[in-house]
Amino acid sequence: MIFWLGLLGLEVKIFCRPKLKVKVNFKTLRTRILPILRYLEAGNYPAKIARMLGFSKPHVFYYIRKLEQAGLVHRQKRSNIVIYTVTQRGKKFSHWE
Repeated sequence: MIFWLGLLGLEVKIFCRPKLKVKVNFKTLRTRILPILRYLEAGNYPAKIARMLGFSKPHVFYYIRKLEQAGLVHRQKRSNIVIYTVTQRGKKFSHWE
């Protein structure tokens, strides 16, 4: 498992498994992914995050799914409720700047 963050090339690569790669540019990371991750860490749910940031719900769910694939967010389903929690790795990542 490799976690690599390249700032000079303005691209972020997150490697969690050999076959899984999540690649985003630095602007997307700063303006979309980090705010979503920080709001999740504060205990907000995805629909509320979408409302607060002015994004659509599918847009927020797309990035949460990517964060989950990268191992930064854990999804737990209880009957008809889905709870997203930020992993320890996600907390380290969200406080990076």
